[in-house]
Amino acid sequence: WADRFPGSKGEMDPEAVAYREQLESLQDQGTILDEEAYLNKITQLFFFRKKLSTCYSEVYSTDPVFLALKETVERYSISREVFDDLISGMEDDLYNNRYRSFDELYVYCYRVASVVGLMCIEIFGYEDPRAK
Repeated sequence: WADRFPGSKGEMDPEAVAYREQLESLQDQGTILDEEAYLNKITQLFFFRKKLSTCYSEVYSTDPVFLALKETVERYSISREVFDDLISGMEDDLYNNRYRSFDELYVYCYRVASVVGLMCIEIFGYEDPRAK
């Protein structure tokens, strides 16, 4: 949906879309995973987090998605924390299926939904700092 906004500040960068699609391919999709599939997803998320570090350092990834994402991160000043939180939310999907308290649920919702909004406002722009 976000790639339909007009204007240079509103267009979704292809590298951001590619990153999102790669992450979405790792999602649980509500299925029960066998041990091998579970370990595979945890391993992939670990490597996503490791590759993400190249977007915030002088090191360059050989992965074209992360190489392009580095440009987006630099262009829009997207914090590392929001990407880490998103990956943590995806890890939560693999570890938890119930939350013992509203506070735990709130953290999960922040990780899988709010951080996406925080990334988007950096790309689309905002004037009021309360938007964050």
